[in-house]
Amino acid sequence: MFSCRADPKQHEPRRELGERPQRDHHPYSREPEEQLPLHLRTCDRDVRADENQRKGKLEKDHCPDEDRGTGAHDCHPERIRLHLSAVTLDSYFRPNPALEAQDGNDAGAAAAMKISEHCFAITGLGFTAPWEVNAGFVLGGRSTLVVDTGPSYLAARTIYGYASNVRPGNALIAVNTELHVDHLLGNSLFEEMSVPIWGHEKCERTADALDLNVAEFNRTVPEVARRQRNEAAIFFGGSRIVNPEHRISTEKQFDLGGVVAKVIPAPGHSPANMLVHVAADAVLYSGDTVVAGYLPNLEGGGLADWKQWLSALGLVRRLAPGVLVPGHGCVLEGSEIEMEVTRLEEILREAIG
Repeated sequence: MFSCRADPKQHEPRRELGERPQRDHHPYSREPEEQLPLHLRTCDRDVRADENQRKGKLEKDHCPDEDRGTGAHDCHPERIRLHLSAVTLDSYFRPNPALEAQDGNDAGAAAAMKISEHCFAITGLGFTAPWEVNAGFVLGGRSTLVVDTGPSYLAARTIYGYASNVRPGNALIAVNTELHVDHLLGNSLFEEMSVPIWGHEKCERTADALDLNVAEFNRTVPEVARRQRNEAAIFFGGSRIVNPEHRISTEKQFDLGGVVAKVIPAPGHSPANMLVHVAADAVLYSGDTVVAGYLPNLEGGGLADWKQWLSALGLVRRLAPGVLVPGHGCVLEGSEIEMEVTRLEEILREAIG
């Protein structure tokens, strides 16, 4: 269904034998290398799709062979270098024609978004480079559960549009899988639409969290004139901090009509992380408990948090999903899930020491 394995070597820049990679200047910046944010101090990736993309092939050139971290999702540079060889990059999604909508009410759903009978994944929502963010929804006979509201008000419009139009008569419910803003800034749109929002009892942010993210985002803009205009604020237009109005401290089931979604607390990545499990479809929305290909963010926690994270990964393994929608990165299925869980466990165990 989805391919999540790619050889990082195939994306290395082309260079002559003996030529060293050039990393002294970001290709889109006119500033000295040392004045750039850390995550911009390597070569950029230029991904060009040709006609073969429609056939499931994507050509990639000039791709970095060093990973880049950013802001709240940073990992120590030493860990980034140490674990780069374990990072895998998803090249493309391959929609499964067998999962195309079966009834008229579902006809508006893109086949590539439908990952099971009741579950949909909305992937690739924009955020601070190199991070993209995922969301999704579970479609029942009378209600639709939206999993994460997105990294901005504008992204939430996309999520809301898909979730509300696949089965227009359904009541919407939203749940935040954690407290980081890339998963809940869309709450502002969902609140406007009178959608009840659920989250962990520790899912609480203050208004300055948005200001800090706008400032961080703006620092990643290469052009000085755009930074001076604070153009990053456009990305967050309409966004504001809205905390969940309904709180979860233990497992909670949502009967959506013909399918049940279970929300399970899984602290580690943050104290407020949760999993959303749809047992009937063998689908798990993991939030940032699992990030596909990316280095896990260890900066926001310490030893106790990392140990909890390991426990949460153990829970993911016990739930044995057939398809997993991570907080970031490509949708995983089958053996890909075990590979990613094992990779994250190895990184956490090394951090714990």
